[in-house]
Amino acid sequence: MLYVKSVGENGKDTFHPIKDNNVYILCKKCGQMVPVPEPAGFLYELGACASSIEAAEICDTCLETACELEDELLKKDPAEEV
Repeated sequence: MLYVKSVGENGKDTFHPIKDNNVYILCKKCGQMVPVPEPAGFLYELGACASSIEAAEICDTCLETACELEDELLKKDPAEEV
């Protein structure tokens, strides 16, 4: 089992197990704490993309919105904007 170490105000180390119901990311785009339902799969996907854990900065909803906007921009005809 994997654990997360934290240091309390008294300087004492505490360890918390990583489970399917206690892992979250803080989305840098919408500012919400979003649960990660399958941390092992999430970490596997990050590794497959050659990213570090710290690269997980936005939630799936914000990522989908960004991808939709990018798709719309790619579909536009550049001649229309001139």
